[in-house]
Amino acid sequence: MYLKTVISILYSDAELIIDVLGKTFKGVELIARHKIDSFYNKEHLLIRSEIEEFLEELKVPKENVVVGITPDQVAFRKVSLPLEVEDELEDAISLQIMNLIPTDITDFYVEKIVRENKEEKCFDVFLFIIPREKVETILKFFTEIDFYPQWLTITALGYEKLILENEDLKSKDVFICDLSYESFSIYCYKNGRFEYFKHTWIIPGPRGKEISQVLKEVEKTASLIRLSEDEDIEIFLNFTDELWREKVDKNEYPFLKNINEIINTPVPYNNLNSYATGIFGLKSNRRSFNLIPKEERVFASSISYIPTLVLALVLVLLLFLNLTSGYFQKKEYLGEINQGIVKIKKEYRRVAGIKRKISKSKDEILLLNRLMFHPVSNLDIIKELTEKAGPKTYIDSYNRSVDIKPSSPKKKNNNRLFFISDTINISGYTESSIDYQTRLMDVKFFKSVIMTNSVRSNRNNLERFQFKIEISEEKVR
Repeated sequence: MYLKTVISILYSDAELIIDVLGKTFKGVELIARHKIDSFYNKEHLLIRSEIEEFLEELKVPKENVVVGITPDQVAFRKVSLPLEVEDELEDAISLQIMNLIPTDITDFYVEKIVRENKEEKCFDVFLFIIPREKVETILKFFTEIDFYPQWLTITALGYEKLILENEDLKSKDVFICDLSYESFSIYCYKNGRFEYFKHTWIIPGPRGKEISQVLKEVEKTASLIRLSEDEDIEIFLNFTDELWREKVDKNEYPFLKNINEIINTPVPYNNLNSYATGIFGLKSNRRSFNLIPKEERVFASSISYIPTLVLALVLVLLLFLNLTSGYFQKKEYLGEINQGIVKIKKEYRRVAGIKRKISKSKDEILLLNRLMFHPVSNLDIIKELTEKAGPKTYIDSYNRSVDIKPSSPKKKNNNRLFFISDTINISGYTESSIDYQTRLMDVKFFKSVIMTNSVRSNRNNLERFQFKIEISEEKVR
């Protein structure tokens, strides 16, 4: 008998992995796993029938459905805000979001995690940005197969819950390397909490898929988030692509651990992405991280025997007190009810005040959104970078910085904003840095293309380049 069950579905471009997890008095158990390959080529009716047949054999209802995606399917940004903005924290976050999204903000859905960083004396804000079209595509697919997810989450947050339950790991720095076919992802956790995410494409060629390349990216990530050099870190490998297992030599890399070592219960798989998603569903509530827009969330209720047993005991106790108590006991009971009513009224007034503030903030955000407009989108820039690139040109880093300030008070229209600087820093490999620079200078909205570094790499006989590109300064209306 399970106290609660959850259906975890890992959604990717290649396959669906369905895990059914059950919660018992001893912990969490993986009941069964089912995999559907190349589901894009199958009729939705057949997919629905296949999943329902799988669940029917397990006698599990279609409730508590959580869909997980890997973090590389969303854009991740971390920003830090001073503690002084606590009263206007939501407004400050909204402005950060508008700076990060170069196009219409309504085309994206943003979910956030806010944590107070007492050491740095600031708020750490983790922003996860996903196109609304992608969310709608995922929800439409599950609706057509008669499934209605309660959560759409990322695997990294499921692993966070697993690490926090591990007494040996929750106080350490942990890296999880999710190794797939064409790329790999690195999730970083500090003191059990999710801290950073990085996704890296595998370098083309026979030497591209090497564990040494993964470890170099782990080292870069550790330095980026300022981990202490003398602090031990734990590195776990999750094999989305089993071919990676052949690359791991235990004699050469004895410190590398299999992802299964994170959990206490035995799981006969080397890919725990779907399992981690299910853990998130078991440990979460309606206010937890959810990439489904609030207006589209639907939560199904499920029977839990523990609350039912507790309520039954309470009812028996109340019946006993009612039969044995006198006038004063009844009076005390009524007094407690009245106190509860007063408390609820206070909470109601507080919530009503918050709603009014949210409504005001939304109006301000809509006004600011109409004022802000980026003249050149990232898609246009990436298009030009790609079209001007040669056959052996690879870009592995792209960073855009836009600095905006109000116009001079002497101007007639003080509502105008001006771009002060709009710069892009890119790096990568190419046959000739000068040739690539020359071709980029022909782009009409590139004001300047400055080569900040160019070094010939002995590894692949290509030049390692770094360019700083300035976008033409234009007015914002």
